[in-house]
This record gives sequence, structure tokens and C-alpha cells, in this order.
Amino acid sequence: MASSKNDNNESFVKYGGIVPLDSISEVVKVLKNRKVGVFEKVDGGNCQVSVSNFQIRLGTRAKFLKGKKTIERVPWFGRFVDWAHSNHSLYALPGNRIVFGEWLGNHSIEYNPEFIDKFFVIDVFDRDSRKFIPYEEARKEIISLGVEGVNFLDVLKFGRLSFKDFDLMLNKERSGYYSGPREGLVIKDYHSDPQEFWKILHPDFAEKREGVFGGLNVDYLTSFRFMKAFHRLLDRGKSSVTLTGLVDEVRRDIRKERGFNYTREKVIESYKTLSASEEMDKIRKFFGR
Repeated sequence: MASSKNDNNESFVKYGGIVPLDSISEVVKVLKNRKVGVFEKVDGGNCQVSVSNFQIRLGTRAKFLKGKKTIERVPWFGRFVDWAHSNHSLYALPGNRIVFGEWLGNHSIEYNPEFIDKFFVIDVFDRDSRKFIPYEEARKEIISLGVEGVNFLDVLKFGRLSFKDFDLMLNKERSGYYSGPREGLVIKDYHSDPQEFWKILHPDFAEKREGVFGGLNVDYLTSFRFMKAFHRLLDRGKSSVTLTGLVDEVRRDIRKERGFNYTREKVIESYKTLSASEEMDKIRKFFGR
């Protein structure tokens, strides 16, 4: 799951990818009746906190977060840094732990005000075993250490789950963080070797599908896909995001996640079609068109 350049305590560890699944039927087929934990997928800035040589080390999705210029490039970076540096309880974290989180809000979903700009723990990584600690164990450890100011996700269900269980969590129940459907579910098997995590999106956030000669034609070019790519570019410190860069990021994302290679012309065409939508309002205003 997680990856890094080397194994010493100074190395940067990325959270890693989560395998996307297209349907509840596929989820049930892939899991093969194994015991898993299910969480609501939340939409924020992926970040991390660790302690090394008595210093708090902060990171974004791709790199350590340091330097005034880098921190000032994206508004939520500064708020995350201010929170971490004022939270002295974080020094209680052992040097072999990395706490991965989502800095909620600032992206594609308008969460309730009480959840915006808050750190939600999504996983705790143990550098020694090179594995994530089961979520409930990680929660108990963080609390026992006296770490304050962090929020935890609810485990929606745990065990061997059925189609009906996933249908209820994904399509029938509402988000615990805003007045809408859950963006999706993240499904985790902490006890597999290697550890395996998957995600499935609610239909409102998933790719468009149309029947073609009895099969399915999937269009991965959605407004939500463009918005996620846009925010990823901003989070990497690219304050001068270009349309070309956005197009290339969307192409890379789909190629990496789905193994499908759209042409640049096709992505630009889709952008022009989707840019008038309400969901793309932030991108449209950024580019001034």
C-alpha cells in the first residue's frame, strides 16, 4: 500500500493507491467473503503527521510540507501547518508511526462547517512492519498517547459483508458529514498480506455508463474527475495551474487507475463540454472561462 524511497526514518512515505471497483457485484466478487472494515470515503487534502528527531514532520500527498513558499501556495496548507504546530500533543507520537489523514473540505464537497479544516485520521502506518495498523487499534493507541485535536472515522461495518450490506451503506444511507450521499466507501483488509484496500463511488460521483450492444461503455471523463485532478495539482504546489496541465493530469489519472488511454484531444473536448456545469464552477473561475 504505502511506498517510500528507502526505509530510514527520514524517508517520505506516500499513502499509496486504493483499487477502484465499479459495482457492488464486483466488490462482493473480489472480497470472496473475507472480513473487512468499511469506511465512508471523505473528500479533503491528503496529508500526514510524524515525529522525527523531536520535530513534527508534515507532508502532503506527494512530499514533505516545508518552506514558506510551498506552504503559502495552497490556502489549506497553511491552516494545516498552523494546526499541527500549535498542537503540542502531537509530539507524543512514536518515531515509527506516520499518521495519515484528510484535511477535510476545500475540495469537491461542501461539508458541514463543523468538519471543515479538521484533521481526520484515515490510517496509521508502522515503519517497522511496513504495514498499516488496524484502524480501531490505531484509534486506541492515539487516544492512549494523549494526542488531541484529531478526528476519527466511524467504522460503518466490519465482517463478512453481503451485497445488501454494501447497497445499504452506499446507496441508502446518507453521509455523516454533509447533507448528501456518501461520496463512496473505502474497504480495508488490514490482515491480508499484502494489505489490500478498495474503493467504490456512489453513482453521483462515479463514471458514466451506457449500454452498448448488451455491454457497458464507460466514460471516465466526468466533472468530478476533473475537479479531483484540479485539486491534486493545487496540492502539489502548482499555483499556476494550466489547462494543458489539467488535461495531462486527468489522462495520467485514468491511465494509472483504469488502464485506459484517452487522447489529449478527447479530454479537451470533454472539458469544453463539462466546463459549463455547476460542478466545474471553481475551475471555470480559475481559468477565467
